Amino acid sequence: MDLGPDWDGMSPSQLQICHAMSLPRLCITLKQHHDDSCLAWAHDNQQHQEHFTRGDLMKPDLAGKWIVAPNDECPSFEGAHLISTIVRNYDEEMSLDKIKVGIQNYSSKLGKIQRQKQLCVGRASGLSMAQRFDYRPKTDPYCQARYTFCPTGSAIPLMKEEDVIEVYRLQAPVWEFKYGDLLGHLKIMHDAVGFKSSLTGKNYTMEWYELFQLGNCTFPHLRPGMDAPFWCNQGAACFYEGIDDAHWKENGTLVLVTTITGTMFNEMAKWVKYDNETGIYYETWTVQASPDKQSVIWFDSYECSKFILRTYQKLADLGAVFSKIQTNYTNIILFSGEPIYLGNETSIFGPLGNKTLAAAIRDFYYPFKPHQTVGEFFVDLLKIIDRVILNHQFYLFYNLEYWFLPMKSPYLKIIYEEVPLSNGNKTSFGL
Repeated sequence: MDLGPDWDGMSPSQLQICHAMSLPRLCITLKQHHDDSCLAWAHDNQQHQEHFTRGDLMKPDLAGKWIVAPNDECPSFEGAHLISTIVRNYDEEMSLDKIKVGIQNYSSKLGKIQRQKQLCVGRASGLSMAQRFDYRPKTDPYCQARYTFCPTGSAIPLMKEEDVIEVYRLQAPVWEFKYGDLLGHLKIMHDAVGFKSSLTGKNYTMEWYELFQLGNCTFPHLRPGMDAPFWCNQGAACFYEGIDDAHWKENGTLVLVTTITGTMFNEMAKWVKYDNETGIYYETWTVQASPDKQSVIWFDSYECSKFILRTYQKLADLGAVFSKIQTNYTNIILFSGEPIYLGNETSIFGPLGNKTLAAAIRDFYYPFKPHQTVGEFFVDLLKIIDRVILNHQFYLFYNLEYWFLPMKSPYLKIIYEEVPLSNGNKTSFGL
C-alpha cells in the first residue's frame, strides 16, 4: 500500500513516528475498517516488530512495520482510542505541511478516521500529554504526607434523578489554611468544585490534589542505596460533605456556575471514578517553547485545575449550560527548546543503563531536597540558578520517563490565565 508521494524520501532519521502516551504502540481507531480493528504501528527503538494479519501495510523505507491489532490491544486515552502521531527529530527542512499531507494522503486510503482526540504532529502540537493507566498502584510506605490526604473523604452519593443540583466554582490560595492570602498575591491558586442538592440541602466539595504534598510531586527523593530517584507523585480526587464557605470566600472564589439534574450528577460520578483510577500522577509543570499564546506546549501539567476543567467539560457534555463569567487558573510554566528524550528508569538507572546520565540526573535533583537549615537552602538555591538559568538545564520526569529540557529565557513564569467555562461537546473524556 502506497503511503502517498509526500512520504517519499523520508528516512527514519528524518521521520520517527514514536510511541503514543509513552506506550510502544500507536493505535488509530478506524470508524469503518474491517471488523472494528485498529491500525497500529509498532516501534520500540530496540527492534522492529513484524506481524501481518491482513497483508503488508508498510512502505519499505520506513522504520517499523504497520500492523493490524484488535481494539483491546490498543492504548487508550480517556476511554477512547487515542489518535496521536508524534514526530520527533526530523530535519528542519522537513516541513510540517509536508508531514501533514503525507498523513492525510495515507489516511484517505484507509477510510474515515474517527478522531477521538487531538492529532499531534511534531512542533505544531507538542510531544506529550499525561498518560492514562489501567489501574492505580498502591503507594509505597516510604511516601508520607505531612497533612493527611482527604481526611474527611466519603463516597459520592447517588442522587435522585429529579434533584436539581447547584454547581459552584471554588478557588482559594494554595495552603490558605496555613499562610492565608500569601500565595494568593502570587496568583498560586487551588481549585475545587462544590455541589448543593435542592432536595436534601446538603453541600459537597470535590477536588483533586497531591497525596503527599506538592514538593514530593515536583521533585524526587534521593534514597541511600537506590540508584534511581524515588518519586511520591500520585494525585487523586477527594469528595467530602460540606463546603467551607469561609475558606473559599475570604481570599478566593465561591460562585454559582451552573445547575444540573440528579441524573447528570450520577453520570458525572461514574466518570470521576474512571478519571481517578486512570489519571494517577501529578504533574506540576507546563513546558512550552515561548511565552507567546500560540506557542508549542511540549508537556501539559496535570494538577488540580486540570481536574476541575475536565469535570466542567464532562458536565457540559452531559448538557450543563455554564454562566458566562471569567474564570482564571494558575499555570506554572517552564520555557524550553525542543525536549530531548532520555529514557525510563530501567534504561537509565538499570544494570545496563547509562551511568553518566544517571549521575547527571541525580546531581540535578540533589539541590531540590528538603533542607534542614537556611544556609543549606541558599547554597543549593545558587546551584539551581547555575544549572537552570546559567547552564540552561532541566531534567523533567513525565509519564514515567526522563527528558532533558534545554531551558531558555524567561525560564519560569507563573501565570493566571483565563480559561472559559465549557459549553457544548468539545472533547470526549471517556465513559
